Amino acid sequence: MFWRKQRAAIDTFHPLHQQLIWQRGLSVTMRPAEWEALIQSLARHGESVRRRKWAPPARVTTVLVPLLRVVCADMAPNGGLGVTLDLRGPKAPGKLTPRQKFPGRRPVRSIIEWWSHDPWLRLRADLRDGSVLELSVVDRVRYRKVHKVNPRGKHKTKLKTKTVHRVDVSRRLRKGATVGSAL
Repeated sequence: MFWRKQRAAIDTFHPLHQQLIWQRGLSVTMRPAEWEALIQSLARHGESVRRRKWAPPARVTTVLVPLLRVVCADMAPNGGLGVTLDLRGPKAPGKLTPRQKFPGRRPVRSIIEWWSHDPWLRLRADLRDGSVLELSVVDRVRYRKVHKVNPRGKHKTKLKTKTVHRVDVSRRLRKGATVGSAL
């Protein structure tokens, strides 16, 4: 019964908020006022839904919402802000490369390595001064599985991961604007 109330509360949220909960992603272009409606919907999530399974991913509240607030503050009311968000994680289908096996030298018997390329955020905003801001965040994760055998014949396997976050930001000025001019 308690879960039914929470599920009913989710049905009252903004449609994009629901999409973040169920599909872990979205791709949409809206005006700043429409983004504010989504931010308000996300802000009241914790009041009515407590089940961790139905919470939006942590990056929504720690990265996306503050970023939307800052970018929307520098946009004209009729400007467009496009966001593509994929929060399914680095192990989602299509993000992993094939595994490669490398020979090891004693005591290492084998090394298996594979990568994940996870472009989880892309943003494009038409700013108030006529320029265009583009931002993309990509996580590149290396997985390395090492199989060792000690002198007594005991087998040990370790899985190590290393993550690199790449943030690319570019700003294209409006036509006729000079670099270094006062805004």
